[in-house]
Amino acid sequence: MKTILVLNIKGGVAKTTTACNLAYELARGYGPTLLCDADKQGNASRWAGCKDPYAPAALGQVLTGKKAIKSTMLYTKHEDLFVMSSNQSLFEANESLREDTAAPAWQTRIALAFANLEGACDWVVVDCPPDLDYSIVAALLAADLVIIPVTPDADAVDGLWDTFDQVDSASAANHKLRAMALWVRVPNAWTPPKTFNTQAVPWLKTRIRESAPVLRAKNVARPIREESPGCYAARDYKALAAEIREVLGRG
Repeated sequence: MKTILVLNIKGGVAKTTTACNLAYELARGYGPTLLCDADKQGNASRWAGCKDPYAPAALGQVLTGKKAIKSTMLYTKHEDLFVMSSNQSLFEANESLREDTAAPAWQTRIALAFANLEGACDWVVVDCPPDLDYSIVAALLAADLVIIPVTPDADAVDGLWDTFDQVDSASAANHKLRAMALWVRVPNAWTPPKTFNTQAVPWLKTRIRESAPVLRAKNVARPIREESPGCYAARDYKALAAEIREVLGRG
């Protein structure tokens, strides 16, 4: 089983769109997949049709040791795609750990929980918030790969470097962890300007091109491929799943 975090400290860079559509494409083509919503906004949960503002956030329950991970997984309407849903209660779970920082148990709970999914899921995709709370610190210790979505603007590139710094810090405790950047919402045949200075960054070959159906799909909580199978973004997310499978050595 492989665990992928979709993370950028900068907001508004299509993290949730990327996490949801990557999870959908992995489930569709490469085996059972868990979409873990680690953002208290719960947008990935809404996309999956599983957002419940009154139920405790699944990741919060696991992080605080209150529930086993398999008991928090929900079926979605998409074959082989499961979700751990989230809402504002995840904030409370993270805050409760401020009193638990003397005990390191919380740091390894997510890694141990994901390890228990071996045989039940082939992939875990974590949709992260634009910050590093306790749940994301713990998720970094469980991850194989961090995908850093970057839109073609200078602010997003700044977020790229800040996120890489955080991944480097986490890799001291998780030696398998690596990060790769992903261009998203780019015009067809777009080339990054030299002022972005991103040549030294490991980039995924796939780029997610700008496509009008992306917003429609988001508003009706559907995978882009179901909304508009032939659009650039639908084809690109399918290609991204294939590339991730190759990068992480599945099959």
